[in-house]
Amino acid sequence: VLTCALPISFIASPERLSAAAIRECGRRGYSGVLLDFEQSPTPDRLAFAETLARRLAPRPVYVPESYAAASGAIPLICTAISGGNFVQRLQEAAAGRDRAGGLALDVQRLRMDFQLPAPSGAGTPLSQETLETLMAEESPSVFFSQDLCARYFTYTRNGETHFVLYDDADTLSQKLRTGAAMGFSAAFFAFPEVRDLLPRLFPRKR
Repeated sequence: VLTCALPISFIASPERLSAAAIRECGRRGYSGVLLDFEQSPTPDRLAFAETLARRLAPRPVYVPESYAAASGAIPLICTAISGGNFVQRLQEAAAGRDRAGGLALDVQRLRMDFQLPAPSGAGTPLSQETLETLMAEESPSVFFSQDLCARYFTYTRNGETHFVLYDDADTLSQKLRTGAAMGFSAAFFAFPEVRDLLPRLFPRKR
């Protein structure tokens, strides 16, 4: 898959940019395109995603969930949730589409520290090193949340209670299995996020 971050500020000609992306796919033998837009949807980017999806078909074009309105493109559904229910989240995402195969998973590794209460649902992102240090210092009892499909523990520091939610190889594998069982067409990882988990996520067959 060709990943296209598009650092340009405005797409003047969706047709020309689509043609360039298609040429690159052909030159390198890529089977599809992932448009890694970080900006909120804009008319020019939506037009580009739709044009590319139409011209590249039947090869897929994947877009962030916020670009789900782009006709013909496959939205990526983020797996890192801190509230609600993971299975229900996927079901709701698929409900408005003809089939779950028109969706893919954006597998993000969740590592978040929430100071309670956390009414906004926002927490502090943790690096893997920070998470491991915290667990070594606190020696917490770790539990599995069936709803969130993630592990969690609590600790108290300076009189404040914290709730830590995180993914490991097992929870990510379960999220992948859930998506596959529902018919999601593909799943994508950010390699640096899961570098240390690759042997467990994708064990070599003997």
